[in-house]
Amino acid sequence: MIDLSAAAAAATPQLSHVTLAVGFRPVSIAFAADQQRAFAVTEDGVSVSALDGASGARVVANVALDTDATASADTRDVSITADGRWAAVRREGSDTVALVALGTGGDLAGAPSAAQSPTST
Repeated sequence: MIDLSAAAAAATPQLSHVTLAVGFRPVSIAFAADQQRAFAVTEDGVSVSALDGASGARVVANVALDTDATASADTRDVSITADGRWAAVRREGSDTVALVALGTGGDLAGAPSAAQSPTST
């Protein structure tokens, strides 16, 4: 049930509109549970945006999700953990999930690459 009374409207903060430029071809967005950060999954990685602070909303990091710059973004699924610390990356046809650290600007040690993708024989 939603309370649409004038008292409820006065107590509810007004929504604001913010436009941020993020990475190439954004395909999805996720928000951290604390609502202080947004994560735009793009063709070239994840753009991390801070939504708090006196300077307003801003992109604070662009994190690559793959060590292979030629890998297709069309064959990967990306999920962001609720705390915003990790991106879970799965490639089509792969039986592994890589975790990429978002809070530290990216830890590509676990990121999938074309060399790690299964090949058919």
